[in-house]
Amino acid sequence: MKIIRGGGIILSLVPNSHSIHRQAAVKMGLLKSEDSMSEADIFHGHRRIYDLQSLQKEFDRAGLKVIDSGGYWLKPLSNAQIQAHWDSQMILAFMELGEAYPQIAGDIYVVAQ
Repeated sequence: MKIIRGGGIILSLVPNSHSIHRQAAVKMGLLKSEDSMSEADIFHGHRRIYDLQSLQKEFDRAGLKVIDSGGYWLKPLSNAQIQAHWDSQMILAFMELGEAYPQIAGDIYVVAQ
């Protein structure tokens, strides 16, 4: 079964197992490991958690060429804390930091062909 037609592009966006907030959750005992499914992951329908390297390998195994990858949204706090205390300037700054530090960004992406 073909997923995309010739020349088509797939964009995948997933939670990052190495995100700074997952690392903190493990330290606090809220998650068993960085790749454990949280209640929020299950609520949002996530089935597995990747780091950037493992996500890229999935595309390689499928015979697709990764043409771009990275991260966005460096998320040091919970959603509730951010919503209660951050303004739009802070959110934009941490979005840019996620792009600069994809290894610890909240979410990662792959663009493949």
